[in-house]
Amino acid sequence: VLSQADAILRQFDVLDDRRFKLYLISRYPELGIGAVRGERGARLNAQPRYFDTIDQICRAWRFVQDERVDINTLRQHDASLADTLERLKACLIRDQFIDFSEMIRQVVDKAEAQNIGVIRVLSGITDLLVDEYQDVSPCEERLVQLIRQQGASLFVVGDDDQAIYSFRGSDVSNILSFQDRYQGASNHTLSQNFRSTQAIVDVADGFIRAELGAQRLDKQPVARETKTPRQIGVHWFDNR
Repeated sequence: VLSQADAILRQFDVLDDRRFKLYLISRYPELGIGAVRGERGARLNAQPRYFDTIDQICRAWRFVQDERVDINTLRQHDASLADTLERLKACLIRDQFIDFSEMIRQVVDKAEAQNIGVIRVLSGITDLLVDEYQDVSPCEERLVQLIRQQGASLFVVGDDDQAIYSFRGSDVSNILSFQDRYQGASNHTLSQNFRSTQAIVDVADGFIRAELGAQRLDKQPVARETKTPRQIGVHWFDNR
């Protein structure tokens, strides 16, 4: 979308997770990562390991993009981290790099600002399919909304019981409240399990119900086949 809306961005190279970390390492002094590491060490009374600090910067960068956090808001809570992320943004532009999280953030920000190029591209999308919908971040959900507002049909696939990426920005409430936000949407449940026996399906469903309770969409899963053995063992451990 960005490359079609802005010719300059066609020259940008996309950084995956591994290359993004290498980028941070290669510009460690310029980005002021040492200051962030030192401040963390002062708080913990122990110097964080080098690569742990790199991972923290990566997570912070993606959190800011996924949650659409304003850097000035972040600065009120952690000035050194905000300074590093601000330098990182400037360096990425200078060196013509972009990562996937910022790519989505830029599309959303430009669309909300009624950028003609971005709106033109989004309006050309007629059908949108979103897989693993339980794992979308707030920024990704906003992009889905913007595409839908331009007239595209929307089809999402997901399972709220499999939402395991909240630590990196996903918000399971997106799928739990989907039909409230998108009026007129129909719901189709794939309740047949092709992988497990009925005994395993029953135990798994009972465990999930006990753990999540009302914080999930109700399901009545059934197994395609019932085979032996049917023994289910319960084991207790002293710790997690």
